Amino acid sequence: MTFVRGNCPAFADGFKLHDVFRGPQLNAALSFLRAHPGQVSPITLTLWGNDWLHLLLDECNNNAACVRSRGPGAVASFGDRLTSILERLRAAAPTAEIIVTGAWNVDPKQLEQLRPIYRSLDGSIARAAAASRSRVAEGLPVFNPPGNVRAASSRLCALTFICSKGDPHPTDAGYRALADAFMTASGYTRKP
Repeated sequence: MTFVRGNCPAFADGFKLHDVFRGPQLNAALSFLRAHPGQVSPITLTLWGNDWLHLLLDECNNNAACVRSRGPGAVASFGDRLTSILERLRAAAPTAEIIVTGAWNVDPKQLEQLRPIYRSLDGSIARAAAASRSRVAEGLPVFNPPGNVRAASSRLCALTFICSKGDPHPTDAGYRALADAFMTASGYTRKP
């Protein structure tokens, strides 16, 4: 939400960016793309986290039943916003490769309980990406692989700071795994 309307809470928390801008991130991105036509590719975009964590943590207080109940409306609303954002980015950069990050469950204690709603969120991201000729770097198989729940929980803890610091952001290993997902989505050839 703050990507479009501004007032990112990270700025209030004192986080710094390497390039300072005012207002919404989308406006800054569009201005940059228009100032550098045909020069920016790929464009990578990860947006689901802040929207989704607001529902999961603030509105539902990590209650799986609440997330399953409110989730479909939140997924639809997020999908509409993401579609609009991607359409605007595509208009500003018609030839750029755009790769969107797919979603993953950040709660190691509710991996199976919330798997269906995360698949729904991931599907919404995929539909928005397809509508703008964008690709998706799939996060679910990276951070929440199917199979043994204990192994999946352990993997999530290794690839994010959720278990060590309560922070859902990826660790260095998580960012490497996510980079591999971006490479796979891009279809780019890896250099030996």
